[in-house]
Amino acid sequence: MLALPEEIKKIFWQDNISEETHRKWKLRFFDSDIQVLYPEEILFPSEDLFPAEQEPSYVIENSQMQTESISITESLCESDDLKFGECNATEFDVTVADVQQDLTGQEFMVTLDVGGYEMLMGIYTVDSFIRQADRRLKKITAYDRMRKFNVDVSAWYQGLTFPTTLKEFRDNLCFYIGVKQVLVELPLDEMQITKTINPEKLSGLDVLQAICEINGCFGHIDKTGRLKYQFLACAGLYPSETLFPDDYLFPNLSYCFPYLLKYTPDVCSFQMCEVNRPGVIPQSFNYKWEVYESGAEYMSKNNFMGTAWRHFFSRSFLNIHGLAFAESCFHEDEDFVAKAYCLASTTLITDYPVYAYFRSSSSIIHERALQIRLKRLNDFRGMLYRVRNLLCSLESDGKIIPMQVKALRRRLNFLMIDYIRQMWRNKCSVGEINHWMSILKAEGLLPLSDEWYSWKYGLVYPVVNAYIRLFI
Repeated sequence: MLALPEEIKKIFWQDNISEETHRKWKLRFFDSDIQVLYPEEILFPSEDLFPAEQEPSYVIENSQMQTESISITESLCESDDLKFGECNATEFDVTVADVQQDLTGQEFMVTLDVGGYEMLMGIYTVDSFIRQADRRLKKITAYDRMRKFNVDVSAWYQGLTFPTTLKEFRDNLCFYIGVKQVLVELPLDEMQITKTINPEKLSGLDVLQAICEINGCFGHIDKTGRLKYQFLACAGLYPSETLFPDDYLFPNLSYCFPYLLKYTPDVCSFQMCEVNRPGVIPQSFNYKWEVYESGAEYMSKNNFMGTAWRHFFSRSFLNIHGLAFAESCFHEDEDFVAKAYCLASTTLITDYPVYAYFRSSSSIIHERALQIRLKRLNDFRGMLYRVRNLLCSLESDGKIIPMQVKALRRRLNFLMIDYIRQMWRNKCSVGEINHWMSILKAEGLLPLSDEWYSWKYGLVYPVVNAYIRLFI
């Protein structure tokens, strides 16, 4: 995006008819690589700011151009679906008159003058210079410096010393290609790169795309000819009363993509934030990322909300294990999430908030109608049985993994406490509570395990078990 003074913006908004508002394009060709003095996109307020020692070898003035033929086409992503890592060259097209020399292969800068304010619109290299039906005219098709990466860099790769950091790797690549970078720290700059291939041919563009993809960004050449790592801006489903009256998503999930690409977890758990009214966004904070070798390892040590909307799940992981929600019931995500953690390999846990929860008094969660309350309790019991059945299948499996059993037992005990709490909150009578607790005891779900899972559990389970011994 060009940063323009307000007075220049006002001129742009006016018709291109007066001398003051007339747009004047200019192409300056050079025999060597163009060295831009200014590192920003707000270029150039006057001609004396162009490199003094670098005079253009050829200039095409505005009067030689067919104004309506000028086009600049740039894109971060040309795929039908969002694909991080794309590095697309920007295309510049113009039809010019009375240019006799062949400009093919020459680099030039494009500037636009409005109201005496001259702005750099990009640096390009002529790809084709084609005569038109009117023999006075020739069409220039040119591309920016991204095209420089489309060369074989196998010799460069073979000459590197490994291991190296990703920062050193990309710096070396750009130096080899001859393209400067916009100075920036990428999320995975400190990641160690080792030699994994022995290529006879290797595309520099493919290497750059891999660097961008793993960092969750795009490669783009800015107006000054430098490589810029472009991240998606804060955008997405912002709080809106027209989008989901109870819940809404925080924007800018692109912050998470580098971590997902680096660790490729089966399950990733995010933080949520409860808000007291629509449109209230909590203050940001420093975020932590923890990696577990398995979901069972995490579940065996931690409590968590069994809500699906706090998680990313790998599609291939779900397909391999045939994981799906139970249909037509409440609490379907509790056993889904428990099963996912139990079976998952690499698991990523972060306190980065991607979901805001607005507690509404009209929400179905707070519905007090007798029929709804009974269904919620019945469905909760059904969920307990599904988790119990998974635990039993693991315990009877000849290839038992102790960590999975430990994790599910812990989770089941905490869900049992939650069920007892749900009966109390839904104003079940003592007789109803005793009835269902006796059934759960017969099913082997009670009494609770004699384990010190947490200090809260340590306070509750003796009370529950004592009640069962005395009254059930």
